[in-house]
Amino acid sequence: MTICLRPAEAHDINTVTAIFRRAVSDLSARFIFQWDGWFPSEEIMREDIENGHMYLLSQGNEIIGAVVLNTQMDDEYANGCWVCAEPAAAVHRLCIDPPYQHKGFGRQAMQQAELIFKEQGFKSVRLDAFAQNPYVLRLYDSLGYRRVGEANFKEGLFYLFEKSL
Repeated sequence: MTICLRPAEAHDINTVTAIFRRAVSDLSARFIFQWDGWFPSEEIMREDIENGHMYLLSQGNEIIGAVVLNTQMDDEYANGCWVCAEPAAAVHRLCIDPPYQHKGFGRQAMQQAELIFKEQGFKSVRLDAFAQNPYVLRLYDSLGYRRVGEANFKEGLFYLFEKSL
């Protein structure tokens, strides 16, 4: 079945919120506390959708994940030793619904995100990843992202990554 990354729409908010809640619960059960009850909030997700930054990964009619694609980078990104060409785009809040995790869907979402960025003329991708989430660290490493620094957010230490497109 075809995997598609498409812009989220306002009517998707309940599905997206439910996916993130399941993911937060799953991460907590694995003692990975990168997200909690307040982040990402429904308000933040709604803003991502309204601004056209949230994309949904779907398989047929089933929404199996979400990711935010934009150019916004937190102040902590100044800690990165960025070397790839600009303009740079950013990936935030990659989330795959727990029943679909560890099946390559995160990889497919990232590969499609990179294609979207390339088509938009970006030269590189930047992102941050929770230092205590071995799953996402392996994913980004396997996709060729290089660690270029560290950032401290409320949840703890995050690694900064980048990849040339």
